[in-house]
Amino acid sequence: MRRDRIPAQIVTLPDDPTRPPPGNPSGYRKVGKIGDGSYGNVTKAVNINNGEYYAIKTHKNMNSYSGDQIRYRLMNEITFLSSDHLLGNLNSPYVVELLDWFQSKDKNYSMVMDFHQMDLHKLMVSQDLTRSQIKLILAELVLAIEACHARGVLHNDIKPENVLVTSDGHMVLTDFGIAELLLPGEKTFGRYGTPLYMAPESLQIKGHDFQADWWSLGVMAFELLAGYVPYEGRTSSDLVREQKKKLLYPENMDRISKDFIQSLLKRNPANRLSNDLELLKSHPFFDGIDWEALALGEVRSILNKFCCDSETNIEQRKRKEPVHMFAKMKRFFSAKKMFTNSVPQSPIIRKCRSRFSLRSIMTRSTGARSTPCQN
Repeated sequence: MRRDRIPAQIVTLPDDPTRPPPGNPSGYRKVGKIGDGSYGNVTKAVNINNGEYYAIKTHKNMNSYSGDQIRYRLMNEITFLSSDHLLGNLNSPYVVELLDWFQSKDKNYSMVMDFHQMDLHKLMVSQDLTRSQIKLILAELVLAIEACHARGVLHNDIKPENVLVTSDGHMVLTDFGIAELLLPGEKTFGRYGTPLYMAPESLQIKGHDFQADWWSLGVMAFELLAGYVPYEGRTSSDLVREQKKKLLYPENMDRISKDFIQSLLKRNPANRLSNDLELLKSHPFFDGIDWEALALGEVRSILNKFCCDSETNIEQRKRKEPVHMFAKMKRFFSAKKMFTNSVPQSPIIRKCRSRFSLRSIMTRSTGARSTPCQN
């Protein structure tokens, strides 16, 4: 069945008096490439006026229905980050800030952000993180998610690749391309995000709310502490079956970390500890965190500064993004459909499968992550 397309010239950003006017693309000079994704690319650029470096994110230009969806994804992100009614004046040190945006002559939208060389996925691959470092990383992400939810914004795609690491070692949540606005008590229906990090209610399209983001954080917490994701599968149905099984933890993971992860990975969203953020913040896992100082950005990072300033030399395979939200995009990105190809595998499953996983061989090749849960 052929889908009718709306000309790109007709679809524009919604009117919002709080949104700053578009900037001038000629004020930036591109000097290099940061990365490519299924939906667009990010380039490093220098501002001609002040000499500062920035990251410019632009959607892929495809004259097709799928290309339209890619364009709308970036437009959605600009809408959320530019409006003062949403995230425009959030002033959170842990949520990405939109510095500028513009539209080229061929109607391609671009957004300008602070330049960061590292994301959390690269950091996890390149460095053996201690438990104390992981605790601070997760605490900053708790504040980022809390700030978004306070504005009614559901992120829908929280994963390591969507967390940037600043030069001084702090976390910044980014990529609001499939974010949604929810009212208290409201649910949204759809399979959005990256399946490995998606909550059961989202994978099964039963209707999900803000609690789905907290499930994703629980998956990230397990991955940071264990070195691999808790649930694996080649399809959404496989993942749902795995989520119903008892979760197995590494032998060297401490009891408090297990309890914290388990409190977020409850299949029933009503039973997750994140329903009460004060209880979540007071969990023993976060002992020693000064939440008030952290919210103000006054806590110094304990990450190795070298790992945040330098490009990683480790060749990584980017985790493939799913295309559930855009059915027709299967034809264009069929080679990128296998989202499990590059994810770290459980050492138990790895014995009976021959799939390649870069992060799973890091211990053997570099000696990294020998004691992932140590203090």
